[in-house]
Amino acid sequence: MRSIRVSVLCAAALAASVVTSVAADMPQKVGPGLKVQPDPAVTMFPGFYVGVHGGWARGQFTPVGSDLLTIPPEFSRFSPDGYVFGGHAGLNGQIGVVVVGLEVGATWYDLKDTISFGIPDKDAGIQTRIKFTADALAKVGFTPMPNLLLYGVGGASWATTEASLVGADNPFAGVSANANHVGWAAGAGIDWLPFGKHVVLGVRYLHRDLGRQN
Repeated sequence: MRSIRVSVLCAAALAASVVTSVAADMPQKVGPGLKVQPDPAVTMFPGFYVGVHGGWARGQFTPVGSDLLTIPPEFSRFSPDGYVFGGHAGLNGQIGVVVVGLEVGATWYDLKDTISFGIPDKDAGIQTRIKFTADALAKVGFTPMPNLLLYGVGGASWATTEASLVGADNPFAGVSANANHVGWAAGAGIDWLPFGKHVVLGVRYLHRDLGRQN
């Protein structure tokens, strides 16, 4: 049996999140014939939003072996990296300069790393791949400027990974195994509203620790 510890480091740009904040946009009636418009300085970020994201990520697979199997040092660490893209949706609430919210998202990965068996004149090895992740995150932040949000996120994370035998000289090339992981994610980001309150541009750093799976 083999256990794999997966840790994913992801820096992604969150682009074109469309924000719908119906309740925050509606004028409030105070009395007959009187209306109070919400203060735009403190109501820029509340509401429901959907968007897309993309960026670059780097992961780490660490086979740890078992009592019956010792992992050679040359196969003790895989470091796949590559591009990522996905979608997300969430809901923010805002009181003064404080913003809290919940967000769910899914990300598809093109992260691979291959280690050769080291046999002279032979093309054979093991390839690891991170295929997909999903997150459910809580968000807490503040607005130092009306259209700028600094925040932290944290929550649960899920992933699918794959290990395959590869190489033109590998008689078992094509044999692979998938694993599903459950872990946690945490990070921080910046959201910016450059064109009013309905389009968000931002950058986020997210670290995922997806535990061990046999």
